Amino acid sequence: MKRLAMFLVLLVFAVPAHLSAQTMLGFHAGANRSNLGGDVEDADSRTGLNLGTSLTFSIGENLGLQTGASYAQKGATESEQGVDVTFGLDYLEIPVLLRYAFPTTGSVGVHVFGGGAVGIEVGCELEVTDGSATITVDCDEGEIETKTFDFGLVGGAGLSFDISESLELFVDLLYNLGLTSVDDSTDPDSVKNRALTVRAGLGLPLG
Repeated sequence: MKRLAMFLVLLVFAVPAHLSAQTMLGFHAGANRSNLGGDVEDADSRTGLNLGTSLTFSIGENLGLQTGASYAQKGATESEQGVDVTFGLDYLEIPVLLRYAFPTTGSVGVHVFGGGAVGIEVGCELEVTDGSATITVDCDEGEIETKTFDFGLVGGAGLSFDISESLELFVDLLYNLGLTSVDDSTDPDSVKNRALTVRAGLGLPLG
C-alpha cells in the first residue's frame, strides 16, 4: 500500500512540463460528511471542512489528470446518555485523479473523477461534551495511536459553468473510501475513513 501511495505522489511530478499551457488552476471550499468503517459500532458521522486547490492537466480532448492539495476534516461522533464524543482526524490530502469531461454544447459541462488520494495526518483530537462542559485532548495525550498516512480510493462527478473565457465555476460531489486502517496501536483494529465531500470553487486557465 505504501508503494502505491508513493507511486501516486511521483506521478504528480512526472506530468510533462509541456502540458502547463493546458492547465486549469482551481480553488475550492466545501464540507466533508465523514464516518469510520470497519471494527466500529454505533458511530455517527462528523461534518468538517474541505478546503484546497487543484491543478488539472489536459492529456486528451476530454481527458485530464487532476491533482492538488486539500485540508480535510474527517472522523466520527458518538452519543450516549447525554455525552457527545467527537473523534477528529484532520488530513492534508493529495489526490491523483483521472477527470473525464463529457462532450457538451453551451456553457455547462459535466465531468466525472476516479483515482486515489494520499492523506497526511495534520491533527487528531478527542472532544467530549457533557451538557455545557467540553473537554478536548490531543490524541497523543489520550494515548490514541493513529497512522501518519492514509490512502483511499476516490470517485465522483461534477458540473462546471463557464462564467467567462478566463473563469469557471464548478460544483463537485466526491466519495473517498479509505483502504488503510487509521489505528496504529500494538493490537490494531480495522478502522477506516469514509468521507463524502461536497465542494464548490473557481477554475482559472493558466497559459
